[in-house]
Amino acid sequence: MDGQILLPNSAAYDKLVVMRNTRVTKFPIAIALVASTSDIQKCILFARKYRLHITVQSSGHDYNGRSTEHGSFQIHLGNMTAVHINLASKRNIDGEVTCQSGTTLMNVYTEVDKYYRVFVGGNSGSVCVGGYTLGGGTSPLSRKLGLAVDNLLEVEMVTYNGTTVVANAQLTKTIDDGVIERTKNTDLFWALRGGGGGTYGIVTKYTFRLHRTVPTITSFACMYPIYRYNGELIGNKVMRKYVNLLSNMPAEWGGYLLLGGTHRKDNSIGYILIAQNYFGDTSNPGFSYMDSIKTFHPEWQIMCKYENYSSFLNYIKTSGGGSHHQEYPVNTLMRNDSFTDDWINFVISSVINANATEGTTVTATGTLLGGKSYTLHILPGVVQSVCPEYTSVHPSFRSSLMSFTMTVKWGDSDGQAMSNIHYAEDLGEKLNTFGNGMFPNNAGADVANWSREFWGRNYDRLLKVKYKWDPENIFTCRQCVGYDI
Repeated sequence: MDGQILLPNSAAYDKLVVMRNTRVTKFPIAIALVASTSDIQKCILFARKYRLHITVQSSGHDYNGRSTEHGSFQIHLGNMTAVHINLASKRNIDGEVTCQSGTTLMNVYTEVDKYYRVFVGGNSGSVCVGGYTLGGGTSPLSRKLGLAVDNLLEVEMVTYNGTTVVANAQLTKTIDDGVIERTKNTDLFWALRGGGGGTYGIVTKYTFRLHRTVPTITSFACMYPIYRYNGELIGNKVMRKYVNLLSNMPAEWGGYLLLGGTHRKDNSIGYILIAQNYFGDTSNPGFSYMDSIKTFHPEWQIMCKYENYSSFLNYIKTSGGGSHHQEYPVNTLMRNDSFTDDWINFVISSVINANATEGTTVTATGTLLGGKSYTLHILPGVVQSVCPEYTSVHPSFRSSLMSFTMTVKWGDSDGQAMSNIHYAEDLGEKLNTFGNGMFPNNAGADVANWSREFWGRNYDRLLKVKYKWDPENIFTCRQCVGYDI
């Protein structure tokens, strides 16, 4: 190997093994810290020969622990971080970027910013490209530029028998011992655009289309308490005001809705944070769309402001990198008719009442969808609506306005784990009654009928792709395609 093998008696192993969600930290029998595609091929063949369970990890952000397992042979991609910019691309007028699976989103943002470009990535810069993309890839830019998988041009993957595969929307190229075979079957590329990781093979490289940046990225942040200092409940009115804006919101606006139950020094309780960004021409009428929030009961606001950034990179730098917790997320995809008063009351009561349990909190994050996340630049100047079958994400992604996640968090006490997990699962069942389908990267670890909830009618086709490219079921993980084989 060009890389190294880490065993459980090493400090480097101890550092890598801890997951961001410490609840799902497991202990592989060894970690192969690979440095090249050749290393990955050798590791796969080694594990296959000795019947070792393979797990694949990049940054440890998988909140359900699908990238680790006790006693597994973990192939860790965190040292594969190369980024290459191609502005002479024939596939995309604004150029393309090719990056290895282990590079962080922040690293890609930094590199493309040098050329006044952006690529569609998430809000947390410490997340790696791999698992983020394979799950679909939501972004504060998605309403304008689509999901990450809508911008994916090509992938390189190592299969169960060590063969290298390059796949794009036109063909799949298999390279085995120097022999190249080309086929027009593009099912693998379709599956890798939203069908999840850890199941078809190990993706080593991704190539994305780039987009020209805009002169100014504007953020809008407005925070209200849920209960005012005098005990007045205003959270439901703020939520109703905001969600009524979603269906007609200009595509240039993207971002997040965040809620929590924090008690403040002024005796107010909880918060609703509308955190959005504008990616477009600030002279357009749509730029003033959020003014109706800014002028909505200023006397209630904790703060409310616009702020300008010279680049998307500088905007992303203001986001937190995430910390380590024990937690359990649940998720649903929300359409226009999902935002009922019952849903508002459910969310507000959940984030407020959780704080009655010592050390346990519930937070909620709504990631905006809709806008033009249904469009895809096939050729320069040509825009085509993306039908649900074009990528393998749940079809509901194409008709939803928000991916809504609620997360139960607690401290280091393992004694709280089971009761909090049951509490989170109960929240998830109730939340799911308001939406349709789930974003697998943010969904729970024990979802009933998970295959349909995560991928809908796409699952049967995904399973056929799994059978073709991994017939021996070498790659498997919890609630991944083929987990039920």
